[in-house]
Amino acid sequence: MSEGSKRHPASQKKLEKARKDGKVAKSQTFSQCFQIIGLGLGMIASYRFFWSSPEILLQYSGSLNGPDVYDWVQEWFSRAFSSVLCILSASVLGTICGEVWQVGVLVTMKPLALNFQRMNPVQGAQRIGKSFKDFWLILFKLVGA
Repeated sequence: MSEGSKRHPASQKKLEKARKDGKVAKSQTFSQCFQIIGLGLGMIASYRFFWSSPEILLQYSGSLNGPDVYDWVQEWFSRAFSSVLCILSASVLGTICGEVWQVGVLVTMKPLALNFQRMNPVQGAQRIGKSFKDFWLILFKLVGA
């Protein structure tokens, strides 16, 4: 067994080139934690702003003077769309904050370029399954289960 690592530390030039190419060491767990926190805050904000208002209970309580079904459905769709928009916006904002906090502001288009060698549907499905599994593991870690 060797006593130490045979790899030399990267030079400053290599680190700068890797950063320009978008190859920065970062933790997906860190970003996902911020995404889940943003999702939770979005759900709380959505409930407080769109669903806890007393007019829902008073206006749609089933009284004889209530609005017709079309107005009721239109109001609920409007509130549901606003809620989903609020939740998704908070989740995206949380993810962006996590990425910026971890890596700093890094804008590069090189990782977004098409690479046909990576377009394998089986590997794509495996990546989606792995990210879904990781999401639930992180959620359990945050909850403390």
